[in-house]
Amino acid sequence: MLDFIPFDPGVINDDGHIYLYYGWALPVKPAKSRMVDKIYRKIMHGMFPKKTMEEIYSSAPGIMGANMVELEDDMLTVKQPPKRIIPCEMDAKGTSFEGHAFFEGSSIRKVNGMYYLIYSSSVNHELCYAVSQYPDRGFEYGGVIISNGDIGVNGRKSKDRVAATGNNHGSIEQINGIWYIFYHRHTHLTSNSRQGCAEKIRIEKDGSIRQVCMTSCGLNRGPLAARGTYPASIACNLTDGRMPHVGNGKCRKKKPCIVEENGKQYITGIHNHTLIGYKYFE
Repeated sequence: MLDFIPFDPGVINDDGHIYLYYGWALPVKPAKSRMVDKIYRKIMHGMFPKKTMEEIYSSAPGIMGANMVELEDDMLTVKQPPKRIIPCEMDAKGTSFEGHAFFEGSSIRKVNGMYYLIYSSSVNHELCYAVSQYPDRGFEYGGVIISNGDIGVNGRKSKDRVAATGNNHGSIEQINGIWYIFYHRHTHLTSNSRQGCAEKIRIEKDGSIRQVCMTSCGLNRGPLAARGTYPASIACNLTDGRMPHVGNGKCRKKKPCIVEENGKQYITGIHNHTLIGYKYFE
């Protein structure tokens, strides 16, 4: 199991078979840059201090990507060696995952006899899904379910993101007959401050899931009632037209953002051309 990076695990009990999914990857494409290679070597050796770089490089199919193992009933013993099921971006060229390869955050679901692996992609701000009729092989890229900047919705480009974007984690779940995608947006212009959110999704008859946009509705079954008072922090769109991608870090520029102080959440950094949007009200 330690041939790969044991990170962000997800587990499913599939009719008595216990499957564990896990993995991590650098969200970068192959590069001939010496600097990228140096960073790669430093990170990998830090994760595998007992392996030489030659051993790390010669590992097949590579130490980065999404993997699965079947566990014994004790939930500790691995029945067989791990299997690679989704490649990292470095290995995704020519596959259905190219451009949306695995980064981290494995979460497995079984829906209508099919296995859905929800994961954070190499793009960083989106949750994608892969689907297979088998738990340990045959996964193909399905698409984006949510982006915490609505990038991709109606063809929206990265430069037109409707909020600051950063890493994203979550999964799908059915509640009272309705499917939702649980994910997070960001506050304080940092990837380490995360606002838990949920959006309704639909699993089509063919098994596909169409990307949904961010809203302010959460687990509400429909539009919010047009009465009373709502917190400013449920804004789903917050942009000045040039919002940053904070990735796994922090933006120090003055930009509109949600912050918290003394237990109260509010929006700050508002200036000319700032748009604060809420979807949807009756």
